[in-house]
Amino acid sequence: MKAGGIPGTIYKCRPEDLLPAQEGPISLHEIGLLETLDMARKKGLEIDAVVIGVEPKVIDWGMELSDEVKSKIPNIIEAVLKES
Repeated sequence: MKAGGIPGTIYKCRPEDLLPAQEGPISLHEIGLLETLDMARKKGLEIDAVVIGVEPKVIDWGMELSDEVKSKIPNIIEAVLKES
């Protein structure tokens, strides 16, 4: 969740905090979490969810986590388990 914080920062938010205030077109070629939540909202569905995000160090091709994010894995697991 690229929000401008220090790499490894853990964020907790509700879908309504992430959805754009303005409506715009949705392309099925670029559908992701936010677009899915937006489509549900437009259909009148209420989604009771919490999004746990982590500030990345780098967004690039590959599967490796940065050391900053790796070190936060126990905290991330704890944040997720608190919500279940």
